[in-house]
Amino acid sequence: VCAFYANDEIKASDNLSLNIGLRLPTFTRSGTSYSFIEPRLNIKYSLNPTTSIKAAYTEMNQFVHLVPSSTASLPTDIWISSGPTVKPQNSRQIALGLFKNFENNAYETSVEAYYKTMQNLYEYRDGTILNSLNTTRLSEQLTRGSGESYGVEVLLERKTGALTGWLGYTLSWP
Repeated sequence: VCAFYANDEIKASDNLSLNIGLRLPTFTRSGTSYSFIEPRLNIKYSLNPTTSIKAAYTEMNQFVHLVPSSTASLPTDIWISSGPTVKPQNSRQIALGLFKNFENNAYETSVEAYYKTMQNLYEYRDGTILNSLNTTRLSEQLTRGSGESYGVEVLLERKTGALTGWLGYTLSWP
């Protein structure tokens, strides 16, 4: 994988800032090449010095797939790379969140909702039996689909003091 990334931060006003990015990945395997344009946009609106609303849009592509199997008694998940018959996974995500800092930025809290669509998700076809005697090409044993997920993430972070760290919780639906 080879990628080019450009990013610019624009302060439109005292309260509004934009972060605009563009990623251009290229992946080549077995004579097949994939190139994409992946835009990224983050918008931040400050309600006051400690509170802001943020919105984001991101497009992403993944060239290596984790293919799960639930038919075997042992975990048989394998990683396969994109190629002539296995397309790269593509996703688009939007997010909207409220961010608040407390005690001179010692604590940061956030609540963020997201929605994500995904294409080119792979899994084994129904009835696939994995064994070392199987001579069928792996890509012929896969089925391709799409999906979506959405949810809410809550985060509390302590940034200063002897004990720092974060506590987060995500509630999501596939």
